Amino acid sequence: LMSLLTMPVVVGLISAIFAALSNILARRVMTFAATRDYIAINFAVITALLVPFAPLFLTLEISPIPLLLVLVASAIDGVANYYYFRAFEINDSVTASSILSLSPLFTLLLSPFLSIGQVHLAFVDALGILVIVSGIAILNRGMGRAHQPPGGGRDSRWLLVPLLASFLFGANVHLIKYILDQGFTNAFTYYLVRAFVITLMVMLVFRPKVGWVTPKRIGTIVGRSVLVIVQWMMLLYALEMGNPATVKAVSDTSPLFVIVLAFIFLGERMNRLKVAGSIVVVAGLSLLAIRL
Repeated sequence: LMSLLTMPVVVGLISAIFAALSNILARRVMTFAATRDYIAINFAVITALLVPFAPLFLTLEISPIPLLLVLVASAIDGVANYYYFRAFEINDSVTASSILSLSPLFTLLLSPFLSIGQVHLAFVDALGILVIVSGIAILNRGMGRAHQPPGGGRDSRWLLVPLLASFLFGANVHLIKYILDQGFTNAFTYYLVRAFVITLMVMLVFRPKVGWVTPKRIGTIVGRSVLVIVQWMMLLYALEMGNPATVKAVSDTSPLFVIVLAFIFLGERMNRLKVAGSIVVVAGLSLLAIRL
């Protein structure tokens, strides 16, 4: 078991499973809270859950360049998260998850320009990533047919909003990898700083309402926050070990698990494109597994 947990692909898959669970809960949360109101509460809760562990795991180089890079990466993630939650406001959980999972394509395309001294990306890895992204595109096609945005009419937001979040997440993973490789901070500290920075950003920019937070909803909010923490800790841990494009591709295969969860718990129907897309994604994962 311990040897498996040192493999970026395996750890990335664990991240994907928890991402699927958090995506399902995200859809539920967005039924009773607006994006701008929920983001601040979400990251405030995550920060509160992480702070007690700071004396054990906090590591941060206190100098201008490291601090600036950590803050920039956190700010980019903050903008990406806004569009992430907007995606769940205007899409069903499976469609939003599928488009958001295209971010490995941006990570791969930007690798020649942003990868600095990182783990080598072999041809079979690149092929596996492209196959995974192709499978997710097929999934998106099968799920998008049934999508109708609120209010009836269909506009480009259902695609552009999650696509923008996907690009920001995909590009920013290179910066995060660089920060971790240089030893400027560790995974725990980066995620704690990130959560705190995003909380401040949203509080200052959106001045969110908190009246919607009730004792009955706190359990859902905290439960999803725990899932997100595990998801990101696994992603950052995998990123410390592996190539950004490979890790991002594997960790973003959450639609595979979302489909199963949505079918079992939400009664969302399967179709041929969903099945075909799932097979293609698994084929891509198999190509990545060749190098394990």
